[in-house]
Amino acid sequence: MPKPPPAAPYKRAKAAPPPADEAASEIGPPAQERPLAWYKTILDNLPFPTSVFDLERRWIYLNPSAARALGGKVADCLGRPYAEGWKNYRDSGELDDSDDVNIRNFTRYITDSKKVFSGYSALLEDERGQGIGFIETLIDITQAHEAEERTRLMLDATPLACCFFNQQGTIVDCNLEAATLCGFTSKRHFLERFFKIMPPYLSDGQVTSWALMENVRQAFKNGRAFMSEMRLRAADGTEIPGEILFRRLEWREEYIVLGYFRDLRTLKTAQANLESERLLLRDILDGCPIPFAIIADGLFRFATPFARTNLGADIGAPVGRLKIDPRELVHLRREMKSRRAVNWRPLKIHRSDG
Repeated sequence: MPKPPPAAPYKRAKAAPPPADEAASEIGPPAQERPLAWYKTILDNLPFPTSVFDLERRWIYLNPSAARALGGKVADCLGRPYAEGWKNYRDSGELDDSDDVNIRNFTRYITDSKKVFSGYSALLEDERGQGIGFIETLIDITQAHEAEERTRLMLDATPLACCFFNQQGTIVDCNLEAATLCGFTSKRHFLERFFKIMPPYLSDGQVTSWALMENVRQAFKNGRAFMSEMRLRAADGTEIPGEILFRRLEWREEYIVLGYFRDLRTLKTAQANLESERLLLRDILDGCPIPFAIIADGLFRFATPFARTNLGADIGAPVGRLKIDPRELVHLRREMKSRRAVNWRPLKIHRSDG
């Protein structure tokens, strides 16, 4: 019998090409074969400025967003030192919470464009952990910064000293008036010395710091609290009497307490002067050799010793106790009701003994 023909070799059927929209959503072989180009495409299309530097802080890459922030072109910055690209700028920032010296958060203000950026810089390392450069990313926060700046200016312009307290009772911020009131040149100095510039005790014997913290706790609990006595000591040793109104405010999905300190030195000085004048006037009237009295609502509100002794015009006593000729009293009342000044006129009043 003739041998059967050999079986045809097996061939894998070709898969149908995916639809155009499905193919576009996947990472195709070209991207896998050229990862550097793929990553560069991603960085180029990031909406926020991103730059890469070598260890000497020379630009080796920046995306178009970074170039626009610099006010130039990508090619103009490559290979140039960091400071030559960013001109007329001012940075403020501190190390990240991790205390890693290779990580830094900062705020950058560009003088020329008046733009404000929130920045993040980190060390780039190779597979052996060796530093090979730095990457820096920026986010434009100009609008948010301007709103915050307006709020800060309004707070600093407030004529009352203001302090912020967190739920642990720690003072976390203040306005410029608080520092100025106590004679400090900066808010930082005031915040660092806040609990040291309070006299240890209040007039009722309470520990000042304890009373302050108790009012802060009450404000967190009830929304507000009032401390009628609070004293601060200025940098030159001058004692500043005042009062504090505490208000609870919502802040970043939490609460914070704002304390308004009112300086009472001017008020207390005015009160002392007024009391001194009152005592002087009382001494003058007490020595007056004629009867003098103030009457309101039919009662004696004030009377000189002469009037009290000779006419029985005791303070709080009704005017009806005076023995006045009824006909003269009618004329006197008629003149008083006419709402015009009553000049001197004869009036016969009997002494208290008749």
